[in-house]
Amino acid sequence: MRSFCAVVVLLAIAAPAYAIDFTNCGTATDPVTITAVTLIPDPAKKGETLNVVVDATSAVGATGGHAQTTVRFLGIKIVDETDDLCELLKAGGQANCPVVPGAFKALKSVPIPSAAPSGTLDAKVEIFNQDNVHLACAQIKIKL
Repeated sequence: MRSFCAVVVLLAIAAPAYAIDFTNCGTATDPVTITAVTLIPDPAKKGETLNVVVDATSAVGATGGHAQTTVRFLGIKIVDETDDLCELLKAGGQANCPVVPGAFKALKSVPIPSAAPSGTLDAKVEIFNQDNVHLACAQIKIKL
């Protein structure tokens, strides 16, 4: 399944969490459908950890894979990370791999440096299975 953000133990963070607008940047044939993206806290805050929760449904199972996360500020790539899909799912409260078809939550935690510039970050997360087959893609805007 596309790079999932592992679901956090939906925490004792007092900030409200609301699903945000996102763009599906995958194809109509992608086997994973991302249904919601939630930022905790929202808005993101400098000097704190941002938890990105992804709700999705998969038509296929996976024994592994990875998520590729790219973040740009003013068009300049500032983050390019690859995360193990099974670890993201585990962090999201899911059973570890193999993954069965159906609904899931995934979470990726990202520390936001205190010195981060104010503005809008453009993030893209792509999920691939163990055979490097593209499963899903989401683009989101994060305001700091």
